[in-house]
Amino acid sequence: MIYRAEKIINYCKEIDKETFLEKEEIIELCAFNLMQIGELVSLLSDEFIAEYPSIPWFKMRDLRNSFLAMTE
Repeated sequence: MIYRAEKIINYCKEIDKETFLEKEEIIELCAFNLMQIGELVSLLSDEFIAEYPSIPWFKMRDLRNSFLAMTE
């Protein structure tokens, strides 16, 4: 998950919001990595999730599901 988050940061670190919105390929790369993070969250054990209750695990997972619903 950290690897995927770092990829998103690297894609976006030197561009502003307007440039981001104009670059479809960057939007798709970021969306792909967000989906991957959501998929990885779904593989975590309940015990691991319980150890870190301040992390919004289910929102991360649901973001993946939102992307999938948009492509169907």
